[in-house]
Amino acid sequence: MITDYQKRFTYKDGGRGPSEVDCFGFARLVRHEQFGAPLLPSRGHVNPRDKAAAGAALLEVGQHLDTCPAQHGAFALLLHW
Repeated sequence: MITDYQKRFTYKDGGRGPSEVDCFGFARLVRHEQFGAPLLPSRGHVNPRDKAAAGAALLEVGQHLDTCPAQHGAFALLLHW
């Protein structure tokens, strides 16, 4: 299954699909396709090197998620400062 995704995508900063993804874009699509979850806001326009904008975008995306214990299909958001 993961190899199917590896064949579909190439890595690109800010990529959100359909053929280019970054780590968030990849997790966002897998969460949607494999778990039937709503597609999270992309925020692909935010430069990950702009920590203030990336932090604000992360908080906005987090509003679409519920806190839960670690489990199959859980989505963890973090930003390395």
